[in-house]
Amino acid sequence: MDISSHVIQSHVIHRTLGLPPPATRDLVIERDLPVPMADGAVLLADRWAPRAGGEGLPAALLRTPYGRRGLFAVGMARPLAERGFQVLIQSTRGTFGSGGTHAGAAGTIDTSGNRIILDQAGVRPGGECSMTYVITEPCVDVKDKTCVDECPVDCIYEGERALYIHPDECVDCGACEPVCPVEAIFYEDDVPEQWSMYTEDNARFFTEVLPGRDEPLGSPGGASQVGPLPTDTPLVAGLPPQAGAE
Repeated sequence: MDISSHVIQSHVIHRTLGLPPPATRDLVIERDLPVPMADGAVLLADRWAPRAGGEGLPAALLRTPYGRRGLFAVGMARPLAERGFQVLIQSTRGTFGSGGTHAGAAGTIDTSGNRIILDQAGVRPGGECSMTYVITEPCVDVKDKTCVDECPVDCIYEGERALYIHPDECVDCGACEPVCPVEAIFYEDDVPEQWSMYTEDNARFFTEVLPGRDEPLGSPGGASQVGPLPTDTPLVAGLPPQAGAE
């Protein structure tokens, strides 16, 4: 498709959706980027971004079983990329070249691989994804919850003995860290060595089937949607009562 066709598409989308004017219409598209998942499946993704200044932009992840090109890409990826996002369109498992078994509608709402996809994009030219904060052992049996009040996106979930930050819902704002009275919260890269296992453990609270539950918690879209949960990860549940906790 020639440049004039792209410009026409951009104008049609702009007027039809009533969007603000684009920052640029000059985009770069990387096709068929392979993203290896934790279970060995390789999913394919296309990346859309402004040709100039695309590095470090916020990322929008679109997961679809309907292909990465055509009307879906034009109508979803183009308007976002023209307005300051790098956009990753990823074909769900078993569709359009992605490995694994197609899971129907469930595949489009499975968020377990989101972090891997964004991390993979982060090591490519023009790609960068945000990090997360991690709640570590000093929180166990304390659960002060001042951090919950400070979190602007409601991504701190309450277990029976500890709090957990959802790695896919965290926006890396840092509001939670300074208000923790027991200094249990760290930026992902700054977690002390003795508590390094809590980076993965925070994620397990959402991706694994925990005691007393029939399925993983996944990404509910906010802790207030589920309330306190009477369970913890095996790591936290297996800890002895913590000294100094009320």
